[in-house]
Amino acid sequence: MLFSIQNISAQNDSRDSASTQATAAVFDSAQMDSIQSISQDSTQMHADSLEALEKFVNNFDVLREVGLLLWKNRDLARKVYNAYPNLFVIKGYYPSYGMGLQGLKLFGTNTFEFGIVRGKRDLFKPLTFSNWHASAAYLLVPDSRAIKEPTDYTFGLNVGYGKSKGLYCYSIDAQAITSFNGTVNYSIRPEIGLSILGTWNLTYGYSIFLNNNYLNLSNSSITLRFTPQSFRKNLIKKRDHVLQTLIVDYPRFVKLGLDLKKLRK
Repeated sequence: MLFSIQNISAQNDSRDSASTQATAAVFDSAQMDSIQSISQDSTQMHADSLEALEKFVNNFDVLREVGLLLWKNRDLARKVYNAYPNLFVIKGYYPSYGMGLQGLKLFGTNTFEFGIVRGKRDLFKPLTFSNWHASAAYLLVPDSRAIKEPTDYTFGLNVGYGKSKGLYCYSIDAQAITSFNGTVNYSIRPEIGLSILGTWNLTYGYSIFLNNNYLNLSNSSITLRFTPQSFRKNLIKKRDHVLQTLIVDYPRFVKLGLDLKKLRK
C-alpha cells in the first residue's frame, strides 16, 4: 500500500513538472514573439519616419533653407561644420592644361604646361574654387640671334596656390626653370586675371627672379589654363549626398540645433 501511494505521488510530481515546463516554454515563446513584434514595429516606425522625413525634405528646397540658416546663425554653422567637416565641401583631383607666352613681344617664350590640381569648393559657395596645384612646363625659348633658327628646349616646375571667385582669379606660384646646362632660374610669380568658375583661367603674371636671370626670360607672362571639373555633375552628386545625410542623421542634427521640420515655420 505504501509503495502504491509513493508511486502515485511520484507520478503527480512528474506531471506537475512537465506542466510547469510546458507553461514556461509557452511563456518564453510568447515573450519572444512579443519582443520580435516590438522590434519589427520599431523598425517599421523608423522606416516610416525616414520615409516621411524624406518626403518632407523633397517637398521644398531644403538646401537653400539650410544654407540661409547657417549663414544667419554662425554659432550653428560652426557646430555643424565641426561635426561634419566635409559634408558641404566638394573635393577632388583634376588635370590641368595650360599654354602661355613668357614675354609680351610677338616672339616671346611659348610655354606649355601639364599638371594636377587639388581643389575644393563649398556647396553653399559654388562660385569659389580654391586649389593647390603643381605642373611641369615645357618652354620654347627663341634664339636671341635669329628668330627663325632652332629654339632652345627649356623645362620648368611650377607649384602654387590659387583661388577663383566667379569671374576673376588670383594665385601665387614658385617656379624653377632650367635648360640643363648648369643654370636654373628661381622665381616667385603672382598672377591675377579672368576666370569662368575656376575651369578656364586667363591670367597675367609677373615673375620676381630670386637669382640671376640666366635664361634672360621676361618678367611678364600671359597664361591660359583649362581645368576640367565636371562642375554640374559634382554639384548634383554632393547635393544628393547632403540630403541623404540630413535625413539619416536627423536626430543628431536636431541635437546640434538644426531641425529640418522647423525650417518652414
